[in-house]
Amino acid sequence: MTTRKQLIRSSLAVGLLAASALSASAAPLIFNSTSSANNASTRAAWLSTVGITSGATLIDFESGFTNGQDIAGQSLAGGLVVRDLVGDLTPGAFVRSGTGVVGGSNPIDSFALTHDNDTLRLDFSAAPINYLGFFDIDQTGFGGFDQVIGSRRYTFVENSIITFMDGSTYQFGALDSNCTGTHLNSAEFYGLYFGKKTVKWVDLDTGGGDNIWVLDNLEFGRTALPDAGSTFALFGLGLLGIGAVRRFRKA
Repeated sequence: MTTRKQLIRSSLAVGLLAASALSASAAPLIFNSTSSANNASTRAAWLSTVGITSGATLIDFESGFTNGQDIAGQSLAGGLVVRDLVGDLTPGAFVRSGTGVVGGSNPIDSFALTHDNDTLRLDFSAAPINYLGFFDIDQTGFGGFDQVIGSRRYTFVENSIITFMDGSTYQFGALDSNCTGTHLNSAEFYGLYFGKKTVKWVDLDTGGGDNIWVLDNLEFGRTALPDAGSTFALFGLGLLGIGAVRRFRKA
């Protein structure tokens, strides 16, 4: 039988642990599939960490788009606006279709979003998010530099930046191993989770071997985030638990 003392201790633990978790600033978590064979398991790990079964919004470019359409500056599902920040190679962000359309690589289904080697901004400022997943195709890394180690090529991420709604930023620093190949179905999953922090936009400074790279199957959204009042309530629960334990001991 659960005693009064055990109930008090349980309430105390829940209150203090939850309040502590909510007050902490979670660092972005990165889920990078190192090959197309690992896509399913990497995406599953990302979904499990976020606590969802699928993204709230999915943009796979299969419906409502045409081959060669420039969608730079347009508002898409979920409030996303894709922006071409520099555009000194091929201005714009184009939806394309066709077998081997990008350096010999295919879209996941029929259509995908292509871009040149300049910075592509995924602007979520109209509807901030705290998780993002997508498939990259024919990319040689998010900025930074390539280095061959043994028989494998690695790309060190340097120049892609996440900007949060509070004005803070996070520069990608992960190792993007075994860069996407350039043959047929070579898409690789890339997932990001930001915890309590909400994202204003994500700048992807990347490239492909033929000056074009691809994004496909973007999924994103925002999990329920407790407000400050909820955090204080949890602290209050913890403090009440402490007081109850003390009164119980005196009694």
